[in-house]
Amino acid sequence: MLVGLTAQASSFGRPELLRALAQHARHGASVAALTARADAILADPALVVALSAGQGALTTGDVRRAAGGRVFAYAVQQKWTTPGQLALEQRLVDAAMGRAGQGCGRLDGHLVEQVIAGQPLVLSDEQAAAVRALTTSGAGVDVLVAGAGSGKTCAVLGSVRRAYELAGYRVVGAASSARAARVLADDGGLAAGTVARLLLDLDRPQAGGLGPGTVLVLDEASMVGTRDMAAVLGHAQAAGAKVIVVGDTRQLAAVDAGSTSSGSAGRWLRWPRWPQGGPARRCGPTARTTG
Repeated sequence: MLVGLTAQASSFGRPELLRALAQHARHGASVAALTARADAILADPALVVALSAGQGALTTGDVRRAAGGRVFAYAVQQKWTTPGQLALEQRLVDAAMGRAGQGCGRLDGHLVEQVIAGQPLVLSDEQAAAVRALTTSGAGVDVLVAGAGSGKTCAVLGSVRRAYELAGYRVVGAASSARAARVLADDGGLAAGTVARLLLDLDRPQAGGLGPGTVLVLDEASMVGTRDMAAVLGHAQAAGAKVIVVGDTRQLAAVDAGSTSSGSAGRWLRWPRWPQGGPARRCGPTARTTG
């Protein structure tokens, strides 16, 4: 039952546990019996782990709809998770950080500067710094955090794609939704699809898969579930491919247990980042039509 509970969110509150217990009581149960069962589960360290204040994503018990349809966080309650979920997230962090010194996808700095200088849109200092960090770090997994409208897709990721393609790499993209994948394709010039489609293809050898000459851009990372993220990173590590994880901590959490960029698995190294919607220049129509 707890496995099913963490399939939808990486953490849960007491209301979610009581609801799950009630749904599993096929022959009915009194409120007192459900409450006692919940108390016993929450007191058992072999079954659950109590999270510290501020840990855990918002759940339905924290959210209220006000008059006029506005939705807001009402009160962030005590959260718990399972030892298995914590172990999965820790493996995810370890897998990402363990690839820091691999020299994966490290490009020549002169080539990167040529790409930055040759862009039809002049990059801001923050955008140019992000391009340099992502293409020369040598890390198997890099993380870029930036808000909507900051130019991360057309300016930063578009420049990253051009640099890697000039160096002979294959650059592909994936996102949690088809809409976000279209943005990656239209604004960044990447061949992109959904994470679900990517995972299906990676399980089919005839689909081509990833390789050491591949750079995978994973957009909307905060909306990708922990299990899916772990699967993608596992495939990339086995193939020697570089992954650039792109996220916005203000996005909605994943439907599957997540989200990686705002939960415990978000403590990844190398976050070239600028303030959300901050001074980085936005992309205009000219930039969008060049990629």
